[in-house]
Amino acid sequence: MTTRMIIGEMANAHEGDPEKAEAIVKAAAEAGASAVKFQVFEATELAVPSFPYFELYEKLKMPDGAWTSLVDLSHGLGLTVYCDVFGLVSAERMYRLGVDGFMIHAADISNTELLAWVAASGRPILLSGGGSTWMEILEAVECLRDGGAQSVSLMHGFQGFPTPLACAYLQRIALLREKTGLPVGFASHLAGDDPMAVTLPAWAVAAGADLVEVHLTLDRS
Repeated sequence: MTTRMIIGEMANAHEGDPEKAEAIVKAAAEAGASAVKFQVFEATELAVPSFPYFELYEKLKMPDGAWTSLVDLSHGLGLTVYCDVFGLVSAERMYRLGVDGFMIHAADISNTELLAWVAASGRPILLSGGGSTWMEILEAVECLRDGGAQSVSLMHGFQGFPTPLACAYLQRIALLREKTGLPVGFASHLAGDDPMAVTLPAWAVAAGADLVEVHLTLDRS
């Protein structure tokens, strides 16, 4: 894992539009990011069809061709590409399309089948702790190690959006490293118009974060 990495997290700011996604990737590169991160999923990996947001998840999907173009564009701009995956279908898909590493969301920290798959892929893994218990985090790390993962970093970040500054808990970065011996990153979820949105990630680095993830969009509306 490269230390002091800055990851531009596109998430679903593209709204299912490949042209918007390309513009966001270019903006990440222009801003000096080291990497970009995408979220790729099948709606059925997230919810049952009766769930209120199921149709929204379907609308946010992009075809393989669009993702291939985004991965190629990112690499051409010198960006490492990480991908949030939420099931085996999306994981296998993005592995095939050439992403450099995977991120496992905190909601899947006990999804041993997915953990084992990404571990066996041989690609670097970011593991989100979120609000998980210590036992859940340590068991997930053990699962990844048992599966052959060679590069694992933990990501600390409160999973509320936007995160109140009082819930940043930067002291947890050092504690995560102490308990696991792994590199630790910080996922900042402060609102982009918060005066601390730029300062907090810098504080996280001062607190020992090896990498920082920041959500980005071209239009906050």
